[in-house]
Amino acid sequence: MGRPHMEPLVDRDVEARSLGLPGWSSGITYRTMSMDPVNGACTQVVELAGGFEQEAGFSRSEWELFILDGSLTIDGETYTKDHYFFLPAGYRIGNISTRQGCRAIWFFNDHYPDWVKATDHCDAEVSTAEFISVNACDEVRWVVPSFFPQTEPGVFIKILRMEEASGAFTGLYIMVPGFWQDNVSYHDCMEESYHIWGESWMLQFGYLPTGGYFYRPPYIGHGPFQCEYGTYAIFRTDSWLVNHFNWNPFMNPEENRVRVLDKVKLRQPLLTDWTFLSKDEFVP
Repeated sequence: MGRPHMEPLVDRDVEARSLGLPGWSSGITYRTMSMDPVNGACTQVVELAGGFEQEAGFSRSEWELFILDGSLTIDGETYTKDHYFFLPAGYRIGNISTRQGCRAIWFFNDHYPDWVKATDHCDAEVSTAEFISVNACDEVRWVVPSFFPQTEPGVFIKILRMEEASGAFTGLYIMVPGFWQDNVSYHDCMEESYHIWGESWMLQFGYLPTGGYFYRPPYIGHGPFQCEYGTYAIFRTDSWLVNHFNWNPFMNPEENRVRVLDKVKLRQPLLTDWTFLSKDEFVP
């Protein structure tokens, strides 16, 4: 089923609630930006109160965390604004605490935010090599995006994590003041974004300020769009991002999907034939 389309949404318009799930200490307030109604996978803006402490452990879900404000101490080391973590499912981290408070956005990719207190990883099969801890401000460079076809000039990105097999990635992007793109975009992948700072405007969905968020399933048309004062945002997809463009803002997702398939049939007929081979016809 997956998560529904959420757009536009602003964090301050979402009710803040206290996290009361088993395993978690008190002192976490969260605002749910999107959630899968089947498995509970979610994106939440969270605030950890000053003095918060959490015993070492792991989540059984793959999860990501990006610090928006304040600081977070993990196993004795303190991390500040713009620090990003990726933790594979079952990956154990040390004690978590914050002296003065911390605001962050976290993504639980497999199910709801659970926590198991532990002295080691969940099991020997946990991929410790996939763990990421990086200061996005100091350790990752801004680059011109290589998505094809290319967007208008004025967008720069930092890739924080990319999954090699699927092309799914988490990154940051900026749009410069005065950015404008006059066509409509849609993609074969899910995309979600949270405005850390700044604003944007889109024909279908209107104005999105600081704290603005969207979750778009595949083939949702968006555009034309612009950015008057600049935007700094965190961004995720669940597979390779390919830009598909047109100039019709009223096409629905199914029409966009069929249009993409027709283009593939025209450009790569042999690939299309191979893709739709029956099991009995397939010859490796």
